[in-house]
Order: sequence, then C-alpha cells, then structure tokens
Amino acid sequence: IDRIAEANTNGKLLIVGLGAAKYQQAAYNLEYPAKDVADFARFFQRASDDRIVETLLLTDSLLTKARLNDIRLFLKKAQPADRLLFLYSGHGMLTDDKDLYLASWDMDFANPEQEGISIYELEQLLKDCPAREKALFIDACHSGWLDEEALASNYSKYGKGVKGDPAPSGNA
Repeated sequence: IDRIAEANTNGKLLIVGLGAAKYQQAAYNLEYPAKDVADFARFFQRASDDRIVETLLLTDSLLTKARLNDIRLFLKKAQPADRLLFLYSGHGMLTDDKDLYLASWDMDFANPEQEGISIYELEQLLKDCPAREKALFIDACHSGWLDEEALASNYSKYGKGVKGDPAPSGNA
C-alpha cells in the first residue's frame, strides 16, 4: 500500500471502482459493494499525498455493460508512468463453459453472457490501458482459482441449477 500511495510527480493514480449492491433483479441485491468501492477509492485518494488522483466510480444502476466504453475512454488517457487500481465488487457468475461474468446492474442472472461483464472484456480494458503499473481487485464469487474437482462436487451436491438461483442477501 505504501508503494501504491507514494508521491510520484511523474504519474497520476487512476482509480476505477465498479460496485453493484442493487440489481434490476432485486432478489440478487447485496449490502456492501457500492460502499466498498467508494471506501476503496477514498482510502487511496487520502493515501496518495501529492499524487494527482483521478477516479471513476460506477455503482448500482450506473454499472452497465454499455458503460464499458466510458471506462475505456477513462483508461485511454493514462500515461505509462501512471498507476491504475481497478476494483470490482458484486456478484460473479460462471457460465456452463466456466467463463466468469461480473454482474452489472441490468444483467440477467439466468443468462450472464447477455449484459454481464466478461472477465475477458475486463482483462482487455486493462491491457489497453497505457499505465505500466496496474492492480486488479475482484471481490466476487468465482473470482479466484477454479478448482474443477470442487466445482463438480458442488454441482453434484446442490444441482447444476445453481447458476440462476437467487443469492442470499448479504455480502458478495
């Protein structure tokens, strides 16, 4: 954290926070993701000292797949000396092909491919950003290493219909 927040007159700190606590399909609402991204941004803004900080936060109904171009334009203005911190907080869904989709406000939880944000789209946004130093934080189900054996065990234990079942209310 100290290294991220160090003063660097040669570059800015860019913060992108995506957090959906409220969804169009209200059965999937969560408690804290929008607050988490705001707190994340506030923490690094305060810790940045003399560094110029630019922030883009898309929360709840502002977090749609259609807004990916806004993120792309925000990241495109980065310079190689800049640092990027990118946080997503919300639901993560796996397709039948085990592709990860991050939930947007208007995602159909039965068909995440339609309006969900593919992890591959997110990776491409980061690759296209000229900043050399980048950190991606994902606070969502299925965002870590995929254990095929555990996944198969859960499918057999709970049934394959887990994909479209409402999530319990609470944290992601």
